[in-house]
Parts: sequence; C-alpha cells; structure tokens
Amino acid sequence: MIQHGIYLTWNGVCADVKDKQILKDISGYCSPGSTLAIMGPSGAGKTTLLSILARKHGTSVKVSGQVRTD
Repeated sequence: MIQHGIYLTWNGVCADVKDKQILKDISGYCSPGSTLAIMGPSGAGKTTLLSILARKHGTSVKVSGQVRTD
C-alpha cells in the first residue's frame, strides 16, 4: 500500500544561539501515517528542533544540516 503525504527527513542538524550550541548532529525521519515523539529534559532543544523542522526558527538561530520534505 502506498502512503500519500509528506515524508520529512533531517540529517546532521546543528543549531547555535549566540555562542551556545543547542543541537548537535541530530538526524531522523517521519513518514506519512506515523507518529513521532520528541522527548527530553527541559532545555534539551525540543522546541528548537521543531521550529527548525517547520522552518519557523528566528534569525538568531544559526542552523546547519539538511531538512527535506519529499
């Protein structure tokens, strides 16, 4: 069965705010019809990662790596 929807992949995502590294080399994927959980302690970068995946991060966040939708 072919799933219709958007595939989301991210590879080697890093994020810096000012001189502090928030995320380092984060990779993953989410396919249509699946459920994804992002868990971690307070301040671990969960919201930053979601902002990057949604391409809604501010200009104060320096991002490297790849985020693709297929």
